[in-house]
Amino acid sequence: MAALTAGNALAVAAPLATIPYLARTLGADAWGAVLLAQALVAWVALLLDFASDLDGARAVGSAPIEEQGAVVWGVQAGKLLLVPAALLVTGVAVLLLPPLRRNPSLAAWAAVAAVARGVSPLWAFVARSGGARAVGTTLGRLRAALLVDTMARVAAALGVVLVVHEPAHGWRVLALQGGTGAVALGWLWGVLRRELPPPPGWHTRAWRSLSRARALFAFRALGAVYQTGALLLLGALAPVAAVAAYGAADRLVRAALNFLEPLSRALLPRLARWHADGAPEWENTVSRLLRWLGGGSLLAAAVVVAAAPPLVPLVFGAGYAGVVPVLQALSALLPLVTVATVLGFYWALPARRDGVLLRGTALAGVTNLLLVAALVPRWGAQGMTVAVLAAEGTMVAVLAVAYRGRERVRA
Repeated sequence: MAALTAGNALAVAAPLATIPYLARTLGADAWGAVLLAQALVAWVALLLDFASDLDGARAVGSAPIEEQGAVVWGVQAGKLLLVPAALLVTGVAVLLLPPLRRNPSLAAWAAVAAVARGVSPLWAFVARSGGARAVGTTLGRLRAALLVDTMARVAAALGVVLVVHEPAHGWRVLALQGGTGAVALGWLWGVLRRELPPPPGWHTRAWRSLSRARALFAFRALGAVYQTGALLLLGALAPVAAVAAYGAADRLVRAALNFLEPLSRALLPRLARWHADGAPEWENTVSRLLRWLGGGSLLAAAVVVAAAPPLVPLVFGAGYAGVVPVLQALSALLPLVTVATVLGFYWALPARRDGVLLRGTALAGVTNLLLVAALVPRWGAQGMTVAVLAAEGTMVAVLAVAYRGRERVRA
């Protein structure tokens, strides 16, 4: 937890610190295009990841240590198999999004950054350290892997100040992220091969790995429609200025939500093991986290609402007044996403209630798309805000009903 939190804090803080500089240097239109490209990176990386941080971590946490190599390299083989499809998706998205279609350099570097992030084996270092059966020096390897991944992100953020000086330089933001990501990928892949040599025929395990993770990938992909995909939909239906307004607010809220990521990465393999062993620590931990994290996220949302009016001009400068109401409304994502994370990642995933996750994201995705079609063409960023909040609320409702149902069955 400490290693993951420290690495995550640096990885989030470094690009976050560049927001005031980019917002002023690039202007709303050019920065909106960069935000759109970064959203495409996140979406394509999610396709390549194919829920490895969920299914792979769960499988590694439940497997004996001598079988972990087969699990890890099967997942990595599946990722490589998906690279052509991911590049095809990137090309189609670029054709459908005018700001990217007009900037081929931005689109090309977005593809590089997406592949570098999507096929990264960092999840394997986390999973092997998170499961109690993975003993020895796995924690030390995790710290080294986190250091390399974090330093790559910090280097990309620092490079922004050195090479981005005008609106025409927006593509350099993605070039920095793609280049440093590729270097980190090469190092991580090499270390993984040395520390956990691939078993014979590891590439033949690709389809098995993808098949095992398909339900969780569907859950992730549907969720991406109203999470990482929100900016892409907005870019296709509204002016780029609306992308900048929504993207600016979303960037701040998602940065606050990133505190959940190290907790999720550290806990998932352990929770999966506890569930497999029938240990009571699993549900006790879920219950405590629901109370503590839920209460803390409500307090954080209240702080964001109060701080938005003075914070927005301080961070983004003049010309971003429309960000204030969007940021205040999006603050509701803090408690919604927190509760969904606890019930989804800490309860449903270890219990292998993948069907609940899939139903919730399907309903949330449909809700989002209907509201996007009805609201975004006329209301822009505000319409997208309503659509995203409604989708996340739907997801929480489905998970809450399933969680309460398990209490009734026990009674």
